[in-house]
Amino acid sequence: GTLSLVNENNSMSTWDMPTQLTRVDNMFRSSNFNSSFISNWFTQPNSITNWAGMFYNCSFFNQPLNFNTSSGTSFSSMFFNANSFNQDISSFNLSSGTNFRDFLRNGYRFNNGGNNLDNVNLSSATDLRSFMERCYDFNGSTSNWTTPTGNCQGSKFMWVMSSYTG
Repeated sequence: GTLSLVNENNSMSTWDMPTQLTRVDNMFRSSNFNSSFISNWFTQPNSITNWAGMFYNCSFFNQPLNFNTSSGTSFSSMFFNANSFNQDISSFNLSSGTNFRDFLRNGYRFNNGGNNLDNVNLSSATDLRSFMERCYDFNGSTSNWTTPTGNCQGSKFMWVMSSYTG
């Protein structure tokens, strides 16, 4: 069956995501999507494991997100080239995530909406290549971030060409 993005009132604002949904990868890829309605989606516990590329190339997207990401394992390129995005993602539970390659790459304006991004848990990550590459405006602290202790690709290069200095 086809999943409709509007409810019976032709509104996206109260759209309930099916609890069995496991993938939202590339959902808005290369679109002009910039709707505030999305802040009400994905807030309940869910089965979504693949968030990869959700806002890939959405250069205008900049809306608050209250996503429940606790089941997520793949976050690669989630905000790749979403270069206007600057919202608070500190509520994202990333502890189960393994693939974060290009997560916020080319997020030129990203600075977590001016909020603290202190307690990020990336302990399960196996790929952090270019995690926040070219996030020129990011100046937050990462001192309390939990990072992988084992083999992880690219952890030395997660901040390449960003203004972050640690």
